[in-house]
Amino acid sequence: MLESLTASGRLDADLQPTAYGEAFFTALGVDLASLRAGRRPLCKACLDWSVRRSHLAGSLGAAVLDRLYALGWARRVDGQRVVAFTETGARKFAEVFRLPVGP
Repeated sequence: MLESLTASGRLDADLQPTAYGEAFFTALGVDLASLRAGRRPLCKACLDWSVRRSHLAGSLGAAVLDRLYALGWARRVDGQRVVAFTETGARKFAEVFRLPVGP
């Protein structure tokens, strides 16, 4: 997802939201002003060793994940770090983030 956020122009090369990104995250229901007021970094990359790709970390990454849970698109698997998407949630996520829908 991190690559798609930069490729789509939602995040710049320094992983900060662009004007387009600000509008996108706001429309998703993320309050960027409150995230910026916090102590945690807004955006940073974090390497996920299991898939050998970086994901969006920082307060924005956490807020997006919380929003996915609130929308009912995904849920955390009890006792694990796994995030499971519903069928509808996977489709909606792919549409909103403009990602290819996987098997």
